[in-house]
Amino acid sequence: MATIRLAGLSTICIMTAALLAPEAARACGPLIEVNYLETDGDVMTIRNRSEQAWALESLTFNMTTSRGSIIFDTVYGGPGSNAARDFYVISGNGKLLAPPLVEDGGSVMLMAFTDFGPGREIDFAIDLDDRMANSIMGNAYVTGEEIMGGEVSGKLRSPGGYEMDVRGVFNEKNVAHLTSPACV
Repeated sequence: MATIRLAGLSTICIMTAALLAPEAARACGPLIEVNYLETDGDVMTIRNRSEQAWALESLTFNMTTSRGSIIFDTVYGGPGSNAARDFYVISGNGKLLAPPLVEDGGSVMLMAFTDFGPGREIDFAIDLDDRMANSIMGNAYVTGEEIMGGEVSGKLRSPGGYEMDVRGVFNEKNVAHLTSPACV
C-alpha cells in the first residue's frame, strides 16, 4: 500500500496492483464450486476450494430462478418427467449431517454438512427436470442453458467460529462459484 499526502489533506491510500490481481477475490474468503452433469441420475459435485480453513456448513439450491424453471424429480408418478431419482451420494470425502430436505416437484433443496473443509468434495445424484414448454431436449434432460440462473447459497464457518454467507449462480457451463458478496 502506498500513501500520498496532499497539502494538509487527509491521507489517501492507494492499493497496489497485487491487491487487484485476478485471485484477489479468493483471498477475501471461501470458494465453493458446484458442478452439474446431465446424465442418468443427474450428478452434482460440490467442492470446497477455499484457500483458508473455511468449512462448509450448509447449502440451499434455489432453482426457481433458473431459465428452465428446474424442479427436483424424486418420486415416480410425481410432477416430473419419466425418470425420477431420489437423492443419493455417489462418492467423495465431504460429509452430510443429515439427508437433504427436498420435496418431489419442488425447486428448493437444503443440505447440511459436517467436517467439509478445504479440499473436501461430494458427488451426488438427484433427478432434475425442466418445466419449459419448448425444452431443448425434452423436460427430462436439463442443459446448461436451462440450469443457468439457478442460485446456490451457503453458510461457512472459520476455525475461530466466524460465519460467512456465500452465493453463486449456475452459468452456461453448468457451474456455480460461491463466494462472499463482499468479494469482488
